Amino acid sequence: MIPKRRYHKTKSPLIYALILAFAGTGMVKTATAIDWTQSRNADKVLGQIDYDTDGSGLSEQNFNYPNSVAICPLTNKVFVCDTGNHRILRFASYEAMFTGAKAEAVFGSSNFVSVNAGTTAQRFADPLGIFVDQEGRLWVCDSTNARVLRFDDAANKSNFPAADGVLGQTLLTTNASPGTPSANSLDSPSACVVESNGTLWVADSSDHRILRYDGAALKSNGGGADGVLGQSMMDTSASGSGTNGVSGPTALAVSNNGTLWVADYGNRRVLRFNSAVSKSNGADADGVLGQTGLFGNGFYGFADNAATTVIGLAWSPVNDTLYVSDNSYNRILIFEFASTKTGLISADTFIGNNVLGSMSAATGQNRSDAPRMMCVDTSNRLWLADTGNNRVLRYSPDSAAASPDIQPDLTVGEKLGKQKGDGIYNSVGAGQKGKVKVIGRKKARLFVIQQNDGRTTNPFILAGSRKNKLFKVKYISLNGLVGNVTGNMLLGTFETADLEPGQTHIMRVDIKATPKAKSRTAKYKGFVRSRDPNASTTELIKTFVKAKPKK
Repeated sequence: MIPKRRYHKTKSPLIYALILAFAGTGMVKTATAIDWTQSRNADKVLGQIDYDTDGSGLSEQNFNYPNSVAICPLTNKVFVCDTGNHRILRFASYEAMFTGAKAEAVFGSSNFVSVNAGTTAQRFADPLGIFVDQEGRLWVCDSTNARVLRFDDAANKSNFPAADGVLGQTLLTTNASPGTPSANSLDSPSACVVESNGTLWVADSSDHRILRYDGAALKSNGGGADGVLGQSMMDTSASGSGTNGVSGPTALAVSNNGTLWVADYGNRRVLRFNSAVSKSNGADADGVLGQTGLFGNGFYGFADNAATTVIGLAWSPVNDTLYVSDNSYNRILIFEFASTKTGLISADTFIGNNVLGSMSAATGQNRSDAPRMMCVDTSNRLWLADTGNNRVLRYSPDSAAASPDIQPDLTVGEKLGKQKGDGIYNSVGAGQKGKVKVIGRKKARLFVIQQNDGRTTNPFILAGSRKNKLFKVKYISLNGLVGNVTGNMLLGTFETADLEPGQTHIMRVDIKATPKAKSRTAKYKGFVRSRDPNASTTELIKTFVKAKPKK
């Protein structure tokens, strides 16, 4: 079984414009020198609003014990297995992702704010490993339900979808784990990967084996496995070691040429099976990392060649790189040209901790707490479930394409077509200013135009200000990108639709003063950030609204 580790535990402007843009894997790609800087910072976080918080939660932007992460290769959408909440959250394309983003859909729950484990076609019980294959199918290791669920076209499913298929059970409403295993059963499946040819591998943790399903998506519910590693037969489940045994396998990774990597948790090692699909049942491994050889399991500790608590694996074609999540030491060991290495081989570098041998867990941009499963996206960036910190981190290697600067621009004015601003993004932060008066009970009217040369997501987010509570505002989209929203400046919440490259969003803002707003001033401040919400450069607009008594 996979051990579970306990996790730890602004005066808002009226218009807050937030802009994000980010810039496949073939066979092994070669980069010059080591492709990672030691202890490098993560460049994106999900589940938290910044890098210094670690609280769990139940919403569209919080996690409780996230265990794994997967990227859809067709859409680049991000899936996070939120184990403690018995659900999977789906986020927009990582190219449009920003720190603290909200999920767009939920699997396993009817909404974003309830927790209900179950054994149905729509619910999970302690989901662990997830994977999205080349056809966009989401595979879920529904651990306590002793099954693997399949969701076809997962990137386009609506909330609370039903699974399209199941392995390990014949029905979508059962969760039996037989005393004697078979080709049709599972017991606490922890991880899965799918090769480009449709072969599914499942780490059947409590049965101490790895099952192979050929053409898995075509199998009927409860279809049997076609091969097994870690056991010589389908009806045995003894924990093993040596050249062909495993003990509680926790994670899997597969390369483009069919090399299968297995996190052999109980034996403190990572096994390598070359051309795994062609192996016979119970075949020997071809290599090992973390031990002197295939017969040992006694080496562990803080050294850079030890794999003390292996919970996660991921593989990248850049330099044939294997990422090993060493949970106890809160670090990710990075082995380049991994398929050529065996034995007690030192990692090339590490991330997730600032000291190689420290067991200290922490928040921060270059730290982690009980890191678990990982995946690599189509830009060869690493995504990590930083479980103890209740977040998912993204790291970019040196060779990853740099995120392109975008060119957002905001203009404002009392009349459409007579805007304050030059229509060009100003990276030094200078902006546009304007003034408008509300006379008596009449309305004042402003027009805000947002333009962008790169993709943006939710570019305007409204947050009320206590100073402005005596004014009410109404937002009207003039080009159909958002519906009308009415709210007061204290409590309002407002988000616009996505902008694709080259699109323009035009909003009319109607401001009306309440009877108590005489001689009161409201300040509107909107800004566009470059690339990331933590970036220092902004484009500003400031509009001052003053209420005057009616003459």
